[in-house]
Amino acid sequence: DGQLLLWGWYGVWSFLKQIPEKVNPARGFRLRKNNIQIGDEYCLVKLHKEPRGNFYYFGEVHAVHPELIPNARRDYFLENPYLEEFEHYLKEHFKELYSSYHLSSKIRSSLRDISKLGEINEQIEEKDKKGYRSRDEKNELLKTRQEQEEKSEKAKKDILKIYESSKGNEVKERVISALVDQNILKQVTTPNKVIRPEPVNPDVNPKPEKAKIIFIDDNTLPRQSKEDRKLIKRVYDVVANCLADKDLVENIRLKIIEEFNRGKS
Repeated sequence: DGQLLLWGWYGVWSFLKQIPEKVNPARGFRLRKNNIQIGDEYCLVKLHKEPRGNFYYFGEVHAVHPELIPNARRDYFLENPYLEEFEHYLKEHFKELYSSYHLSSKIRSSLRDISKLGEINEQIEEKDKKGYRSRDEKNELLKTRQEQEEKSEKAKKDILKIYESSKGNEVKERVISALVDQNILKQVTTPNKVIRPEPVNPDVNPKPEKAKIIFIDDNTLPRQSKEDRKLIKRVYDVVANCLADKDLVENIRLKIIEEFNRGKS
């Protein structure tokens, strides 16, 4: 009939999880008429696509139309066509809010895949400096990096897709801004040359290593018999598996090689 039905406001953040009640007891959408609260924090839960959606937000809905009449208990409104229109509008708007906090979940999942690649690269850099226990350990780590790089590239494409589809939607744009670091956003929105990791098989197209890796084999123990080398390697493997300090393990390995090369002519 041309009269104002309702108005409201709500805050937008990163939507990492529902707002805990202990942190903010005023969480959720509160319903008001003439600035008097109607019902409690659960009053509008039924209008959300899923009940938990109400508590990802902090805000108010102010019922304005004179035909939105509070009942005697002041926990909701009397049934009439205006209440039907009121509920229909809020249900449609809450659907949009549902997509916003689910958008946050998708972005955070993609960011974890990108971050995981960085962690693996740091692990490889550290191993390059301190040494690997065996060639198998190095190959396995490089294989893991290849797999994670594929996940990371897919994650960047997913974020780009979300970014492009959210243009013009103020809420979604603010969610992206709250979650995605500007450097990452620049990476996903600017075409870059993909740098491939070194091959899993280090014998194919080998690259110089940052630190020399010494293995116990016939090259490092040329004076020992084949059986002696096998025994020495078994002893070393036991030491390597029992000690968490990789620097100490490397020192023991070097001492083993030094001792046996000196002790037998």
